[in-house]
Amino acid sequence: MKGCPGGTGEAKTCLSNIFGSLDLKHLEELEDRVRMIEFKEGDLIFQEGSPTDGVYIICQGFVRYGKTEKNNGEKVTLRLVGPGEMLGVERLFTDSLSPHYGRARALVDTSTGFIEKDYFLSFLQSKNGAFYDFAKVLARDIRAFEARLIRCTCNTIENNLAELLLHLGNKWGEHREGQIVIPFKFTRKTLASIIGVSKGSVTAALKNFEENGCMKRSAGQVIITNPEGLEGLASCRSLNCGGL
Repeated sequence: MKGCPGGTGEAKTCLSNIFGSLDLKHLEELEDRVRMIEFKEGDLIFQEGSPTDGVYIICQGFVRYGKTEKNNGEKVTLRLVGPGEMLGVERLFTDSLSPHYGRARALVDTSTGFIEKDYFLSFLQSKNGAFYDFAKVLARDIRAFEARLIRCTCNTIENNLAELLLHLGNKWGEHREGQIVIPFKFTRKTLASIIGVSKGSVTAALKNFEENGCMKRSAGQVIITNPEGLEGLASCRSLNCGGL
């Protein structure tokens, strides 16, 4: 982990994507209070039960936010957080001693902007539009979590993995001649941890996707070669559905 004080152009871009209602003056004021922190792949950003001292804005990279199941110690992934999204917001409006509900770990080399809790709350309350923008972030996170609960209840492993790849590709991927390149390398183990299944199940599903001509792997990256076909796999109850 490596940190440096003061905002950067990278931080300003992330902030402007979240706080679209702010004028340049107020955006730069917030940027000045951002401390950039770099995390290597596998680094722990914060631990479950540790004090909540601020929020993290993901500028580059990906973070897995999850929790440990008390009964059996199983690690459950609650959500995947990527560029332009925030970590640590779930305890912003509680008292100063309230701990983090879950833990956050960098899935790949990740660049974040950290803002101290007290200043961030004061900023939200004092700037027109900032609190509204932040409320939209919370509403988006709630909708995404509700959708994930439905998928976990109703979908197969193949459905969930196909939806995850499409989500990564559509939100952060690079579109090239009808194909989508997911810009970060994800191991089978990492993909398995995100959707809560075994590595072997992910390996089998990826093999089926490749055999169906929907994707390929190159130098550790996933390339969606047939987005429409993968969408079909995401929506069907099994890989034996028609129309592919």
